[in-house]
Amino acid sequence: TVPFVSKATGIQWAKMATKVILGKTIKELNIKNVLPKYYSVKEAVLPFKRFPGSDILLTPEMKSTGESMGIADSFGIAFLKSQMGGGYDVPTSGNIFISVKGKYNERVAPLAKQLTDMGFTVFASPETHKTLSGHKIKSTELQLEKGNPNALEYIRDNKLKLIINVLSGKTSINDEMNIRQQALIHNTPVITTMPCAMATVNAMIETITKKLDVNVKPLQELYGA
Repeated sequence: TVPFVSKATGIQWAKMATKVILGKTIKELNIKNVLPKYYSVKEAVLPFKRFPGSDILLTPEMKSTGESMGIADSFGIAFLKSQMGGGYDVPTSGNIFISVKGKYNERVAPLAKQLTDMGFTVFASPETHKTLSGHKIKSTELQLEKGNPNALEYIRDNKLKLIINVLSGKTSINDEMNIRQQALIHNTPVITTMPCAMATVNAMIETITKKLDVNVKPLQELYGA
């Protein structure tokens, strides 16, 4: 975290802390303008493809082998850059499958509405489809693994650009493990938390609706702003 914050602010915090240990006061360090005018987002790089059969849901174990960082004037673009640096694509069109269970079910409706407003075609699990229909949001029902059509077939046929799979409880998590594993095999991005889903949709809005550019700046230029 310290190297990330140092790069985000342009201040060598480890060096500053060492000076404090050696007797300097914080006032003597004369650090100003700590809060930058831009956003910085850190993303963990998780090499799940190296472990066939593993689930992509995170556990208390350390699974990250690196990090990527995105910096931009808006949070959405900074988040998008962090995803791109970590090897994940955020789609700009196509089909999106949503399956949300438990306490998160009602929170998915605004996200689905934003996706349909941007022109995405939303497919949903039976439970989520019912929720979206109750909010008068258009979606096409997909069974999970059995039935026709089902999400596994769509993944194998590369018909899905993104999967939002937010679950709660051990039983529901195990229920859709096969879908997440197949998505990993077929390089279909999967989002498993509601905050990440919200950030991803925000990035889509800024690139598709607001047409903000994903550009690159040297760190020295950012620090001098």
